[in-house]
Amino acid sequence: MSIRLLCVGDLHMGRVPGIPRTIAEQTNLSLRELGPAAAWRAVVEYARDLHPPIDAVVLTGDLIDKDKLYFESLGPLEEGLTRLATHNIPVYSVGGNHDFQSASRAAGVLSLLNLLGRDGKWECVPLGQTGISLLGWSFPSAAVSVSPLETLRREILPTDSSTVIGLLHCDLDAANSVYAPVSRAGLEGIPTSAWLLGHIHKPHALGGVARPIGYLGSVTGLDPTETGPRGPWLMEVDRTGAVSMKMVPLAPLRWEARDVSLDGLTRAEDLDVLLTQFLKNLAEEIGGGLGEARAVGCRLRLTGRTACYSELPKVVQEASGVLWNSIGDVIYFVDKIDMASLRPALDLEALQTGSDPPALLARMLWQINCETDEGKQFIIEAMPHLEAESRKEPWVSSTAVLSEAEVRDSLLQAGLEALDSLLRQKESGVAA
Repeated sequence: MSIRLLCVGDLHMGRVPGIPRTIAEQTNLSLRELGPAAAWRAVVEYARDLHPPIDAVVLTGDLIDKDKLYFESLGPLEEGLTRLATHNIPVYSVGGNHDFQSASRAAGVLSLLNLLGRDGKWECVPLGQTGISLLGWSFPSAAVSVSPLETLRREILPTDSSTVIGLLHCDLDAANSVYAPVSRAGLEGIPTSAWLLGHIHKPHALGGVARPIGYLGSVTGLDPTETGPRGPWLMEVDRTGAVSMKMVPLAPLRWEARDVSLDGLTRAEDLDVLLTQFLKNLAEEIGGGLGEARAVGCRLRLTGRTACYSELPKVVQEASGVLWNSIGDVIYFVDKIDMASLRPALDLEALQTGSDPPALLARMLWQINCETDEGKQFIIEAMPHLEAESRKEPWVSSTAVLSEAEVRDSLLQAGLEALDSLLRQKESGVAA
């Protein structure tokens, strides 16, 4: 019979999911039912209900989001640990950079939480009589700038034929990080059958590989950037020691990012209808992969060209954080709408005839869009100016370099908006 572990990535107990307040109020969505505590309850119930039973639950750090959330996190953690204990399912964890203090405090209070590698000292423990050993290291402080692998002594590893599973909260292949930088090559050099990592919230593709090494990801989408299915990973170790993993989509909240083409849209007031239909199509697309999600939040990027471009900003503002649709038992809602890639419906080739400002601008944009020699020269000349402007933003590196495609898109976006404005002024002048 295979040994089975339920592997849980960054939990961040106490964090509140970033659902727009208007959506939460209109749909009666409870943030408590969509956050990390709800995800933890789902993990616990899945582990209890599975047959054959789970042999252990393992966590890769950042159980608790912040020290100030320690007390409100303790209750849900203890409840889950107790429920698992009634089915003889032990729980092992390592501490991360967020909970280097609170995880140790919790393990001191909750005897059912086995914290490995306290104070930055590697620990390897057998998992009962399963033939599996768990190897782990916990953050001793919020920042660790040297690789934890430098202090791992090979003699703590089992000398028999035990299968070793490594648990580590770290920054993979980020040499200058202060969050326990490790290299993939360094992990591969340790004789383990798998390395389950925490810290980065985007999960790696761990299924279908002989020796899984990578991030489990956040167990539920903590903010709109954490898109796609989320949940724990079910690991099976067969009699030969071979390891297999698959994600179990138990997250109560799922985030998606999608492009929506507005090509052909002629009336701004029809946007609501188009987006409502989009949500229905998205529900059909996700289908059976939805898992246990009770809500799906969407960030949409509008693309294409539309004749009602100038009327859309007001409609988009009204729809962002407000538009939602109940499909079955799941709430699909729009969190944010981005218009940056949308373009006015303008015929540049037809508009460039003449010598007035709109015609001159249309000719320039046509050349940029068609990437003529003159258009490419415009892009080259604009590049240093746009880079200088982008570096003024506090979140952009002082050495940031833009690609030609990025400069081209920026020029087209700004130019088309300017051309649209010029044409409206021209029409107004003619009408007058």
